This record gives sequence, structure tokens and C-alpha cells, in this order.
Amino acid sequence: MRFLMPHAPRALGLLTLSLFGVSLAMAQSGPKNMISLPLYDVEAKLIRLQSKEGKLYPFVIDSRTVFCKGTHKVWDWSYLSHEGKGAKVTLKLSPDSKNALVVWNLAPVAVPSTGASTPDSPAFDFPPMCK
Repeated sequence: MRFLMPHAPRALGLLTLSLFGVSLAMAQSGPKNMISLPLYDVEAKLIRLQSKEGKLYPFVIDSRTVFCKGTHKVWDWSYLSHEGKGAKVTLKLSPDSKNALVVWNLAPVAVPSTGASTPDSPAFDFPPMCK
């Protein structure tokens, strides 16, 4: 067993990353790059959403993040503080699922099928000004 010990921290890190990916996938409702969950909190560089099981999902917000309130694009995340803890928000995520590219206080809208989606897996989209 001694020969396994030097690799234990690395294996634990890989296991943690893979579990985060699995749990995030389980929390997502809709397309792979979107997540819609209740807001836990938001600050200058981080937004956290909470599943009904109580699991927190943190996402980075930065200068690339687009914020939408209803059908309008807004300058920053401050409107979310008025929405309050537990308000449902939708995020469009970066390919690595670490950054919030779009933060919206509404659910995404189902769009007509273009052949890429099926009735079991509809396509969703954000308003044009929020892309």
C-alpha cells in the first residue's frame, strides 16, 4: 500500500473534479451549456446557485458576462441582489462550465425546431440583446 500513497492527492483531485462534473450535469435542466436554479448569492466575481438538495454551484462572472433582466440587457449583477435569495436564474455557461457567459433572471425560451432538436430535447435561446 505504501507505493499508492504518493498518488493519493492527485487521485483525490481527479475524483473531486469528476464528481463536480457529474453533480453539475444532474442539476442542469435543459441544454448542456445552460443551468437554471435558484440564486444563493452573487458578488463582484462569483455567482452561486443552489439545488433543491442544498448543493451550491459557483460560477465566475467577469467582464465577458452579459446580464439580462427580463428582456433588457443591464450593466452589472446588482439587479440580482433585488431579486433575492431563492429567485430562479438561468446561466449560459462557458464550455468548461466554470464561467457564466450570460446571467438571466428568467427561464430560457423554447425556439422552433431547426432539425437539431427533438420534442424530447427542445432548443432553448436567450433574447437577442442578451447574447
